Amino acid sequence: MNKKDFLDKAFDEILYYAAPIAVENMMRELPECDEVEFSDSHKTKMEKLFKQERRKLFFKKLSKLSKRVAIIAVIAIIGVTISIFSVEAWRIKVLNTIIEIKDTYGQIDFYSEGAEKDKSNFVMSYVPNGFECVRNDTRGEGNAFRMYENEDKHFSVSVRPTGGQMAFDTDGAIVSDVEINGKKGILSDMSQTVKNYILLIWYDNTYCYSINGNISAEELLKIAENISFK
Repeated sequence: MNKKDFLDKAFDEILYYAAPIAVENMMRELPECDEVEFSDSHKTKMEKLFKQERRKLFFKKLSKLSKRVAIIAVIAIIGVTISIFSVEAWRIKVLNTIIEIKDTYGQIDFYSEGAEKDKSNFVMSYVPNGFECVRNDTRGEGNAFRMYENEDKHFSVSVRPTGGQMAFDTDGAIVSDVEINGKKGILSDMSQTVKNYILLIWYDNTYCYSINGNISAEELLKIAENISFK
C-alpha cells in the first residue's frame, strides 16, 4: 500500500466513524416544533421517517464535497464530540501501531489484534554460514522462537501475533527506520555498547517479527528478508 492509498484509507475510516456522530449532533440541534399530541405508534413511525430523511439530506450534501473537504467539514461539525472516542479506539482504524522511542527504551503499542493464524512453521531461506539451530519453540496462536549459534556468535528469531505492547531496549542505541519486504520496522543498534547486540523489529497487520543477536545489521536484514511461511 503506497502513501496515497494509506491516506485514502485513513480518511475513509475517519469519515465512516465521524459522519454518524455529526448527523446525530445536527439532529439534536434542530429546533423543536410546538407539541402536538399523536398516538404512540404514530410518533414512532414519524420519528423513524424524519431521521431517515435527515440522514439522506446530510449525506447528499456531503457527497458534493471532495473526500478530504468532507472530512474536514464533518470534524468541524462534531467539534468536541470527538472526545467521546478513547485514544485507543481512534487509533485502531487510522494507525494500528503507535511507536514511542525514549532514551533508554522503546515501545510499540499494537491497537489491533492479530488474526489467529498458525505461522509458527516459518521458513528461513537464509542462515549465515556456520550457524546451527539450538532451540526451536512453538506456542499456539502463531508464537514461535528459534535460536542460532556459531561459537561466540548468536541470533534469535521470534514471531508473535500483534496486540498489546512490546517494549525493547534503546539505551545507548542508534535507532533507525527500516523496511522489510514492504513492512515497516525498527533497527536498534547497540553493537557499540557493552551489550553488543542489534535488534530488528518489523510487523504487518497480523504479526510482529523480531531478530536480535551479536551479528552485523546487514546479516540481520538479509535473514529478515528471506523469512517466509508455509
